[in-house]
Amino acid sequence: MKKENPLLATILAHLKVITNEQSTPAQTKAAIEALDEIYAKQNEAVPSDLRHFLNRHSYQKAVLWIEESGPIPRGICGRGQ
Repeated sequence: MKKENPLLATILAHLKVITNEQSTPAQTKAAIEALDEIYAKQNEAVPSDLRHFLNRHSYQKAVLWIEESGPIPRGICGRGQ
């Protein structure tokens, strides 16, 4: 499973905060800033599909991709059309 990768596990933890409706605006902002920092420092270590989702702020799709928990809907972010 992809989330066994330490970098992906860290990204997933931040994505869970962002996608959680119970997160406060401050928590969401901090998680987005943390993702931006990870992305800036470790861009090449982030797989290309995940980079695509993060660049487009498709956070739900990024969670699905990391968790391998189901098909990722295509077309919403412009890819696959």
